[in-house]
Amino acid sequence: MAGYFAAIGKAPFTAILLVTEMVGNLKLLMPLAVVALIAYLVLDGLHGDPIYEALLAKLVHQPARGEMGQMARIEVPIFAGSALEEQQVRDIAWPKSALLIGIIQGEKEVLPHGDSVLQAGQTLVVLTAPLDRQRVRRQIRQLATVTKTPGISRNH
Repeated sequence: MAGYFAAIGKAPFTAILLVTEMVGNLKLLMPLAVVALIAYLVLDGLHGDPIYEALLAKLVHQPARGEMGQMARIEVPIFAGSALEEQQVRDIAWPKSALLIGIIQGEKEVLPHGDSVLQAGQTLVVLTAPLDRQRVRRQIRQLATVTKTPGISRNH
């Protein structure tokens, strides 16, 4: 019982004390300690998580350790005549695995919100997974293609 509790809770000393208290005899203290420490070391060697942390991570859909990795940062300029020019951030069909985290205007970077209006000369800062980097860059560049000639009115 001490070995099982030490492994699932990753708390070997608590397991030893609880089982010793339940048994009510100190003669079994040393065997309990050996079993609990071996169970703990086996779980630690297998890189196991305590059961309650693993259940919480599943409950809130957090990725387990090591799954998250690094995020790739992409910067895409907005040129004059771009389809993104004069558009609000919320009106743009962003790629699914992309997150707009900043808009650079000159030396200043601001956090975007849905009401932010994109202007020529700004640079979009986007986060994505490293494996999706090229696809997301291509999709955002397609969104930012020049669709009108600057300086020419649409009425002519």
